[in-house]
Amino acid sequence: MSLGQVIALVADLQRSIDQQMTQITEFQRNNRDNIALVTQELQGSRRGHDKRMTAQLTRVEDSLSRSATSLRQASQALARIQLV
Repeated sequence: MSLGQVIALVADLQRSIDQQMTQITEFQRNNRDNIALVTQELQGSRRGHDKRMTAQLTRVEDSLSRSATSLRQASQALARIQLV
């Protein structure tokens, strides 16, 4: 693999990470809106649906945050490669 190919590959990977970060950010925003909606609309349901749904959406938020952290680390690693 030539140096030019490696540089192009690194640039492609960075674009992919940027796109994924954009998607995660949008999904997090929607997820927070969903948590607020569930809290507002189902608050105090007799069967606890609101609490179960909120707990699940919160777990999704945590998972998205971990994914975003991993993508940031990958992006930083690619930035170090680009400096070489």
